[in-house]
Amino acid sequence: MKIKVYGSGCPKCKELFDNAQAALDVAGRDAEIEKVTDMGAIVAAGVMMTPALEIDGQVVSSGKVLSAKEILDMLPQAGEGSGCSCCSCGCGDTHKEETPKSCGGETAAKAASACCCGGGSPAKKLLTYLLLTFVGVAVAVMLIRENRAPSAAAVQDVAETSALVVYYFHGNMRCVTCNKFEALVKETLAERFGDETAKGRLTLQIVNVDKPENEHFIKDYGLTTQSVVLAKGRDFRNLDQIWTVIDQGDAKFKEYVAQNIREMLEEAK
Repeated sequence: MKIKVYGSGCPKCKELFDNAQAALDVAGRDAEIEKVTDMGAIVAAGVMMTPALEIDGQVVSSGKVLSAKEILDMLPQAGEGSGCSCCSCGCGDTHKEETPKSCGGETAAKAASACCCGGGSPAKKLLTYLLLTFVGVAVAVMLIRENRAPSAAAVQDVAETSALVVYYFHGNMRCVTCNKFEALVKETLAERFGDETAKGRLTLQIVNVDKPENEHFIKDYGLTTQSVVLAKGRDFRNLDQIWTVIDQGDAKFKEYVAQNIREMLEEAK
């Protein structure tokens, strides 16, 4: 089994990787698990939102952090697709029997529940789910504590300006589409909001969230991939449809960004 976690290396990507590893540990499964941060490889895999999880060549989730329990439920059963390698009597030998027979004083029918391909006893399964539930609750409590309030740096950044800030967030790895986002956002402001920019009502900030001093933005705005965010004071709007709208052409993308800017400027009056 091979598992890949796609992402830029943000905290959510790391959390998904840790949850995948925890699921494998609880399941007692051997698997190759790989972090993929190269943007070209991410795009080639058809991933539009990170973090994303791939199991045996199939992307099973994107744009969210799966819990260890959710990942465990997605893992293929032991022996699935390759046949069982243990004998029908459950003795643990790797020979295969065409017909059931007794082994070590125990019949095959009785020992079937102990077969390594049988998924384990109900009690073991219950213990596994209880353990994963405990891990999930612990992670949830940690995230709630971390996200209870915006970081002091973020509050200071947005509170000290009366302008509507248009953020474009990116990482160290940038694809052609990511660069296009930035160019089209700049064109939108220049073509449609020249007066607002000149009067200081609107400002643009290009931010690399992979820099340590900018990592707080990931938590502040719930970022999972390259994003355009509009922020006014403590109010913000994540334009999470940019990956969909970009496929509809440059004009459609600019209108989508412009419409959201106009709405937030109007709300600020």
